[in-house]
Amino acid sequence: MIDNLDAILDDSEKHGTFHDATLVRLQRRNDHAIFDFTLCVGNPNAASLTERELRRPGVLTIHGIRSWQVDPPDVSQSDMGSWLTSDGPLTAVDSDAARRFMTAQTPELVTLYMYFNDSNAFLFLACERLEFGWC
Repeated sequence: MIDNLDAILDDSEKHGTFHDATLVRLQRRNDHAIFDFTLCVGNPNAASLTERELRRPGVLTIHGIRSWQVDPPDVSQSDMGSWLTSDGPLTAVDSDAARRFMTAQTPELVTLYMYFNDSNAFLFLACERLEFGWC
């Protein structure tokens, strides 16, 4: 189980975080997906706004997708959204939809959620593994 997506980041970006990441592109094919993000890498304690708001592109690859659900979609939005403001283990989401999704998964799978604030949408995911690389 992972606590959040930040746990899969390497140490090359000391302040790297998925919080407030922007989803640039999503490609899903059969049992894997590739998310192109720009992540925050700036030092939150830096004096300069420019240094605090540094961003860097990276790719999150999800392997062995067993289940995928966007819930609940905001009817005013046509897609999932692009502003990732929260992520973590699916067990952290207190909703009927998350509980139903979770009960259908097997224990060996990685189960997590991503919340996209601009569309008020949760992505629930069950997969075999995740990997991340900086561009």
